[in-house]
Amino acid sequence: MCRSNRMRKFLYCMTAALTCLMLTACAAVSVNAGTGESGTGPARRPSPVFTEDQAEKSSIPNEDLADRKSAEQQEKTKEAEEVTILAVGDNLIHTSVYEDAETAEGYDFRPMYQYVKEQISRADIATVNQETPLAESVYAVSGYPAFNSPDAAGDALIDTGFDVINLANNHMLDKGTKGALATLAYWEEKGIPAVGFYASEEDADRIRIVEKNGIKVAFLGYTQISNSRMPSGTDCVMIFTLQEERIREQIRKARQQADLVVVHTHWGTENTFRVDASVRVLAQKMVDWGADIIIGNHPHVLQELTVLTRESDGTRCPVIYSLGNFISAQKIGSNLLSGMLTVKAVRDPATGRVRPAAMCMDPIVTYYEDGRQGFRIYPLEDFTEEMAADHGVHEFDSMSMEKLRQIVEDAVPARYLNTMGELEEPE
Repeated sequence: MCRSNRMRKFLYCMTAALTCLMLTACAAVSVNAGTGESGTGPARRPSPVFTEDQAEKSSIPNEDLADRKSAEQQEKTKEAEEVTILAVGDNLIHTSVYEDAETAEGYDFRPMYQYVKEQISRADIATVNQETPLAESVYAVSGYPAFNSPDAAGDALIDTGFDVINLANNHMLDKGTKGALATLAYWEEKGIPAVGFYASEEDADRIRIVEKNGIKVAFLGYTQISNSRMPSGTDCVMIFTLQEERIREQIRKARQQADLVVVHTHWGTENTFRVDASVRVLAQKMVDWGADIIIGNHPHVLQELTVLTRESDGTRCPVIYSLGNFISAQKIGSNLLSGMLTVKAVRDPATGRVRPAAMCMDPIVTYYEDGRQGFRIYPLEDFTEEMAADHGVHEFDSMSMEKLRQIVEDAVPARYLNTMGELEEPE
């Protein structure tokens, strides 16, 4: 009897011990499966876990923290569906400009852009019209009327933050196709897309697209005139504004490949604030063909900033008829006032379509001292009455803050001046 009881107790204890071992093993497998460290079961995403010290410092429940992280991820996704595009006017390298940039080692134009560099670099994509050839590899440096600028001028644009270069302008053939091809080769070597002048028909058919934040932006370039003729028999291509059918087809092709289409157009009449009627007509045509943003240049002054509506889908498209000179040594006060136009485009989560949503115009002034030296570009907001009074342009013309502000007021709607305003059709 006693031996039987002892045997039962022994068997009971053995059973209990085995049960404990099995429970412990199951718990270990369960933990390993939860952290994804075991190959015996699918990994589960762990819930946020606080250490004791973290738990004391935070009053946020784990569930709320997870919701907040999810919201932050959604916000990042939202931000990735926006892109800012900044455009400036003519980078016009007169003799006085490159002489001012000359150093013992060569040329350094970078100080000229130092006061606008931060804003330009901050844009997702920045673009500029390089008015003069960069053909130092094949021709001597020269100024007006047959320009050829040091390669260092291009280096400075890259350093300032520009991502896309327009070459469609009246001076690109100043050194013939040889100079223009050398210019194109310079930008290709630097890995910077250039539009408006092409080595061949095949090259012209290749749409330049820059992708940023998941948005593909196509860039095109056209010019109304060229100071030099394109020689017969050349493979080189420039597309002129009279070639409307070709422009329409190229814009449509870009529309098929990209989310947004930006068009540089070199047009209009120099030194007038009045926009030519033909320019207005072509602008509306290009918008209707699929251009989303139009960047105009050539008149050397700041002209009207407006919004045109595409007839087919109601898209509101920013159009600046002329941004003026980004930098130059010109002798007329109004030629030294320009602007930096920033457009924000947003992807509609419902349709997936990217459209311009808002824009901002920041006026800028090119300053130089007596003798046309000490070139610097300043935001108009930082330009003072004293600087206007001391400007070297007074040797040739006049300049005042009152006149500069009046030009800006006439060209730029108040809702877009130095602030990002939602696009509205003009009254």
